[in-house]
Amino acid sequence: MAYFQRFITIWKIFYFFGFYREYSFWIPIDEEPNIPGEKPTLTLTSKTEADASNNSRYSFTLTGPDHMTIFIEPKAPTKIVNWSFNDTMIRDNWEPPYFIYYSYGKDRSPLDFYIDVEVMELFH
Repeated sequence: MAYFQRFITIWKIFYFFGFYREYSFWIPIDEEPNIPGEKPTLTLTSKTEADASNNSRYSFTLTGPDHMTIFIEPKAPTKIVNWSFNDTMIRDNWEPPYFIYYSYGKDRSPLDFYIDVEVMELFH
């Protein structure tokens, strides 16, 4: 069993300021946690590459409990250039990882979303 599976992570989310990584910590436990309820399922439904650019669109479907959190952090040499969420974080060049909080009431429809990723040139 991997080391991180033996611990429950507790996140102090400072969403507005983006400091959550610096304020997280681990609480050791002696046994596997029993987390009740439905678990989130994220499915990559398609990947489309643009013909004339270094962009790809990844489409996803998320199902799960009525409150879910998504952290998105592109890995070098990529960056997110567009997505189906509100564009403030992308437009204003917020530092990743990006934090998305999703909740719903009676309508249990899956969350369908996309992320457009650009592969940056490593050598100019």
